[in-house]
Amino acid sequence: EQRIASIAFDRADAIHAVSEFTKGVIKRDHGVSEIEIIPPSIDVGYFSRKEVEQHRQASDVFSISRLVERKNIKTLVNAWKSLNSSVRDGRKLKIAGEGPQFNSILNETDEDDDIKMLGWISEDEKRDQLQESSVFVLPASGEGYDLEGFGIVYLEAQASGTPVIGSDKGGAPEAIGKAGVVLQNERDSVELAN
Repeated sequence: EQRIASIAFDRADAIHAVSEFTKGVIKRDHGVSEIEIIPPSIDVGYFSRKEVEQHRQASDVFSISRLVERKNIKTLVNAWKSLNSSVRDGRKLKIAGEGPQFNSILNETDEDDDIKMLGWISEDEKRDQLQESSVFVLPASGEGYDLEGFGIVYLEAQASGTPVIGSDKGGAPEAIGKAGVVLQNERDSVELAN
């Protein structure tokens, strides 16, 4: 990975990164100093919440990602299960996405009526879930090059008027900004539950 990236950087006329984090990795690992930051953009109007009060009644928690180890969805499930029943009452944890961990998470949550595994959903369904949920959670972790470079779904949630909880790994804190909660230890289900 790193060798191929170095060849590409050597031959590039211009280099841009999606975040300060990504820029720092490129500088550190490839010695490139002229890097322009161009964060990803979204269609805010597409995600804008329409009838805010009507949707907030459900108070569901939503997460969407590729279901792989670094997205850390199992910690989210453990945090949800540890919540007092009075907090969970009437609310659901909805998890959308596919990937190698889908079946193991499904097996872990099979007996929990308030956890719904949605599988793959369309962009319109994702927008609807973001608009209808009271909070979006993606406690992504990772290391090396396997990290969130930015985390565009945090922006989509915020554009939907939905608060976010994410990790302090990679570029996620830049995407979340001051408009959400950044976990200090994304693998700590107690911190996430709190």
